[in-house]
Amino acid sequence: MGSVFSRRSKGSWKELGQKKESSIPPSTDLAQPVVPRSAVFSSSIIRPYTRDEIKQATKDFRIKIGQGGFGEVYKGMITVPNGDVHWIAVKKLISLSKDHGLASFVKEIEVLPNLSHRNLVRLLGYCSHPYCPALVYEYVGNGNLREHLHNERPGPCLSWENRLNIALDIATAINYLHNHVSPSVIHRDVKASNILLDENLRAKLSDFGLSKLMPQDEDCTHVSTKIQGSFGYLDPDYHATGQLTAKSDVYSFGIVLLEIITGKPPFAAGRWERVVLVKWAKSEMAKGDVRSLVDRRIPEGTYSAEVVWKLALCAVKCCENNPCDRPGIRDVVREVKDVRSIQKDSIPGQRVEGRVQRPPFENVLGPPAVRREGFHERYREGPMCHLQNGRNVKPQFSPGYNARSLYSENA
Repeated sequence: MGSVFSRRSKGSWKELGQKKESSIPPSTDLAQPVVPRSAVFSSSIIRPYTRDEIKQATKDFRIKIGQGGFGEVYKGMITVPNGDVHWIAVKKLISLSKDHGLASFVKEIEVLPNLSHRNLVRLLGYCSHPYCPALVYEYVGNGNLREHLHNERPGPCLSWENRLNIALDIATAINYLHNHVSPSVIHRDVKASNILLDENLRAKLSDFGLSKLMPQDEDCTHVSTKIQGSFGYLDPDYHATGQLTAKSDVYSFGIVLLEIITGKPPFAAGRWERVVLVKWAKSEMAKGDVRSLVDRRIPEGTYSAEVVWKLALCAVKCCENNPCDRPGIRDVVREVKDVRSIQKDSIPGQRVEGRVQRPPFENVLGPPAVRREGFHERYREGPMCHLQNGRNVKPQFSPGYNARSLYSENA
């Protein structure tokens, strides 16, 4: 695989910005590493960096480009042996708690060096200094999918063609994790903000801090583990049973796919109403209303009713409550490929028909959901923990809320 970095353009670091972040605490060079050497040196694929190298690469953590549950991300530059200079992204840990930050740090070092796929963000190195624990990644400079879908980033709306490419990229990445590495990997945190876009708007899956390696026993179909994930994307069966399976990633992908189609978030919460994307999508599909599913910012005539319907049906199948009713990721990849082929074969400029005849698979969609208020539904139900990277953050719901009902199409 060729270089995935962008060559440095002419200019100085001043072009990157002037605001300097606070420096890291002082320490001695004799300090012990924050993780055991046996863990960080288990692979020769990635390179160890010193604290000074990390500070030099990021110009003392000058340009902050993002923040996650366990760390802040900074833009930096490194010089490779042939003299070329490349951009990098450095995630500096801000939480070193035993159960969360440190575990995520070690997990990425254990998992990512053994993975190699064009749709996965590459881990290049790490720093295990106790006052500067950091992970060094390839730089993917076009933001994340959430920013593009939900108006958090300036620029034009993602085209329908771009969205199909992104959907296929992520499905392919998950298929690689589930079926082409041993032991297989369950990502456990597939969501729009963990999908990075490059300059060509192709997608790369990132953030393996919650990932889980599946046992190599062929008879093993799940692992029982502490429930972790992100609210709105979390598999309801996993949340209820604590049993993590490959279908948990399929559920999360289904939510992302609905986001891609509709431009709507997985849920929205207020004091007196909630918005559940899966429920709303099934309601619109039960009415055969294709046009209402598509992000209104996408010009009509750039997509066909058949493509929208097939893609939406794939998404809601992925989001079935029962994992046994969800397709495997291989089938999802095939379906998205077929949809993209249909899109390419469609006549350019063809206008989409607003409604389609409801196919004879009403059982897939279930009974029509509440339609009285469209995407919004009134309720008086209460708090559910936002399981973001193992931390409990409560959305603003009212008392009495059944945690699982948010994900149930028949709630």
